[in-house]
Amino acid sequence: MSIIIFEPLFMVNVLGTTATQAGVSLIPLSLGVVTGSMLAGQMVSRFGHYKRWMLGGGVVLMIGLSLLATMSADVTYYEVLFYVVLCGLGLGPSMPLYTLAVQNAIEPRLLGQATSASQFFRQIGGAVAAAGLGAVLSISLAQALPATVNAPVAATEVSVTEGPNLPPGLAQVAGSPTPAIRVAFTHAISRIYLCTLLLVMAGWVVTLFIPELPLRKSNAISQPVAVAAE
Repeated sequence: MSIIIFEPLFMVNVLGTTATQAGVSLIPLSLGVVTGSMLAGQMVSRFGHYKRWMLGGGVVLMIGLSLLATMSADVTYYEVLFYVVLCGLGLGPSMPLYTLAVQNAIEPRLLGQATSASQFFRQIGGAVAAAGLGAVLSISLAQALPATVNAPVAATEVSVTEGPNLPPGLAQVAGSPTPAIRVAFTHAISRIYLCTLLLVMAGWVVTLFIPELPLRKSNAISQPVAVAAE
């Protein structure tokens, strides 16, 4: 969620791309997720041991987030695309394999309940994290932007013929971002990705304690109910 929400903001407000280019920059993320999911699914189907692929995907994701968290205002468009691809490759295995671990640990009759509960808590976590990271963005921008950028434009300064008399810090926002805007958004979004990296690291450590059960080969319950003799 943090990549999808805040990466386009970085593209527009730091690199000065258009909204279309910022949206296109998310395509490599989707391609990475699909590739990572397919690769992990094939490897688990052939060799089993889903836990190692969950941990491996987490490592790749942490590398990608580390690169995003250390971006400078001078980073190039294609460098950001490369970082996003790494994040997608790391996210790919986590989406199906955590669900697989849940489904493999319960009886088939509880499959629907377990899967829906897993998706529910995943969505709740994403919503809470997105709200929290949005607060981090607001606080960081308020601290980083100069007073001239934060100052409101007085209504008396607006002229019908000349247009609004914007503060100096916002004079170029409609075109290319000013240095103040670029630096402020760079620091704010880097802080967001640092927080995301810490959350992923916590999830990776918890994953170490997930028991890896043998993959179920059929839908038969592990402890069949005894049938009374006739």
